[in-house]
Amino acid sequence: MVWLLRYVACQLDTDGNLVDEFSLGGSDFDIPYSIIQTQDNGYLLTGSAIVKPGGNLECNMHEQADAMLIKLDPELNIEWQNAMVGAIMTGLPI
Repeated sequence: MVWLLRYVACQLDTDGNLVDEFSLGGSDFDIPYSIIQTQDNGYLLTGSAIVKPGGNLECNMHEQADAMLIKLDPELNIEWQNAMVGAIMTGLPI
């Protein structure tokens, strides 16, 4: 059995139609916990990830889950990301 979970950010218009979507994650186990819109119309996401080569998240690749804090700009580009190394499956509520 293969488990491959990813963060998926979607933008909807006021009618609920899909405007844009973006997938975040590595090539292993990624669990999103929460998302908020920031004052600059970007987004702040939290979650856990076991980051390995092959994705668009970065941290020390040490085979443990890290708590992740990810800032996206309004166009869903990664502005910055921060990994709390070894904070296994804790999740960071916003």
